[in-house]
Amino acid sequence: MFSDLSYTELGPIGNLAIADWDFDQKQYAKAIVRYKHLLTSSDPLIKKRMDDVYFRSGYCLCKKEHWQDALASFESLFNKFPHSSSTGKAACLYYVAANNHYKENPEKSAYTRYIEAIKIYLKRCNDPKDKSEAHFQLGKYYQDKEKTEKALKEFSLVGKDSPNYLEARYSIVTSNVDKLESLNKSGLRRSGSTKKIYQDTKRQLDEYQKLMLNQEDGRDTKELEAHITLLQAKLYIYSPEGTYKKALKKL
Repeated sequence: MFSDLSYTELGPIGNLAIADWDFDQKQYAKAIVRYKHLLTSSDPLIKKRMDDVYFRSGYCLCKKEHWQDALASFESLFNKFPHSSSTGKAACLYYVAANNHYKENPEKSAYTRYIEAIKIYLKRCNDPKDKSEAHFQLGKYYQDKEKTEKALKEFSLVGKDSPNYLEARYSIVTSNVDKLESLNKSGLRRSGSTKKIYQDTKRQLDEYQKLMLNQEDGRDTKELEAHITLLQAKLYIYSPEGTYKKALKKL
């Protein structure tokens, strides 16, 4: 009966009660309309719950796949109520909304928003189930921006269960081989730094090869195997001993 009454007839408190009831009943379209009316309310009691209103609005909008509007709700929550207890849950949904919005609108502005959502997701989400994918995508972003150290840090956090694990590890190994080459050209072939990087990189390459051989997703890895062979050859060439014979055998 009360749900048929208008916002004016119910007033802000009554409207909030109906909105919450619609939310609990998963009547998200109805709840969206009710919560939207409350966003401009000056009622003191509504203001005390405004962070929850923004969160619930964003939640409902996600359920209805209105991704861009959901993003706006969560962004208002983060900006106006940075210390709200709802920000942890909102960060998880913000990432989902940004990811889907970017898939539907592969434009620069949507990508920028997606990257920002990843950062918030990794920092605030209280249950980041998709964190390996988030770390990988953030690593790719930093890689494109030529922020190598930041990219490598993100790639190192990609889990073994991720379909992007091989690519992430490949980027790390390639960077280390490039460092060895740079040290060699600087006349530091036998320095302590060179020896450590060589040992770490050799171990990483050995692990990488095993992972590539044991993968079960049926992907064609011939091109990747060729790249690994070249990396191994370069590793031997730029090793502290400069073992060219081993490099030639790899080729």
